[in-house]
Amino acid sequence: MTAAEPAGWIVFAVLLLALFGWFFWHSATSMLHHARRIAEFLDMRSERLRRQLEFEAIHGRPPFWYRLAQRLVILMVIAGAAAMIWTKFRG
Repeated sequence: MTAAEPAGWIVFAVLLLALFGWFFWHSATSMLHHARRIAEFLDMRSERLRRQLEFEAIHGRPPFWYRLAQRLVILMVIAGAAAMIWTKFRG
């Protein structure tokens, strides 16, 4: 064993700790960023509704087929998620 080997292990350990620290810091800041975006989205509901009412006052309501298509897409997403959960936990 030479004198350089323990120093190499110390450098490796320090770099490994730095990598773990960066990973947890990055994960925490990303989660906080996305939580803020979700909270902002939920807080802006009244603003979105006001914009929709203003748009409808100028242009009228969207056609029936368009509203129906929007609801069908949402129902398909919900049904797909329910099917995935069903197949996951059905055993």
